[in-house]
Amino acid sequence: RHPERVVNEKFTHGLSTALGGCRVVPTNSRGLFLQVAYTRPQITKLETQSLDLSQQPGALHVPIGQTQRGPLWLSIVDMDSVLIGGTRRMGKTNLLHTWILSLIEGGETLLVLWDGKDGTEFGRYNGQSNLLYVDDLADGLQHLTGELARRKTLFKAMNVNALPAYNAKSKAKLAPLALIVDEAALIPDDLQGALSRIIAVGGAYGVHPVIATQRPDADAVQSVLKANLATRIALPVASHHDSQVILGHTGAEKLPKTKGRLLMIWEARKR
Repeated sequence: RHPERVVNEKFTHGLSTALGGCRVVPTNSRGLFLQVAYTRPQITKLETQSLDLSQQPGALHVPIGQTQRGPLWLSIVDMDSVLIGGTRRMGKTNLLHTWILSLIEGGETLLVLWDGKDGTEFGRYNGQSNLLYVDDLADGLQHLTGELARRKTLFKAMNVNALPAYNAKSKAKLAPLALIVDEAALIPDDLQGALSRIIAVGGAYGVHPVIATQRPDADAVQSVLKANLATRIALPVASHHDSQVILGHTGAEKLPKTKGRLLMIWEARKR
């Protein structure tokens, strides 16, 4: 009796969303039937590939993974701040290693590393140039807090409010800083405040935190940390609740339990 309700804007938008973003155009508002032709896209099998640093697009880029269009690399600066979560043995730490190796190869990023495992993961990088490995996270946060204060003074003197603007004016360039933490669940409670402040204000000063956890629950990833981490990466997780904590929505619990598979939120879009 009311065919216009079938082809109104709200309905067509909902149908488009259900079809993965395909465009839906009503052509006859007086008809009683709506026919939509839809062909499911062919999904090719993605093969696991070793890290190839020769494919690095720029010194600040890190590998995300292999897509149907080829390798995906993103700049650590463009991602700004990152939360990575996934259950044990799903590839979280291997992903961090590829990022560290890429940034070392690029040679334009200062790194601060803490693994919470007495150096069993990141201790191997100790002694690399432009890199600080810390056994005690407090030492790393103290170093970054001091660097933030130094950069704040420099920015104020130059009358700028972001690292690109400072480097455009100054002859003495400042490098981006990446803080990579392997396990959020091991961060001591008394350091949460200092880490939260670095996450909240660090981006403007060129400090980019990467926080990873294999326990993506409310206790391991406090809301103040989660809310300020712009980019989210979820490897396979056990439950929809874990996916919700990492990504802000479900889906990662449905990933094949294969090492390296992931979902990502970047620039407020699911990828």
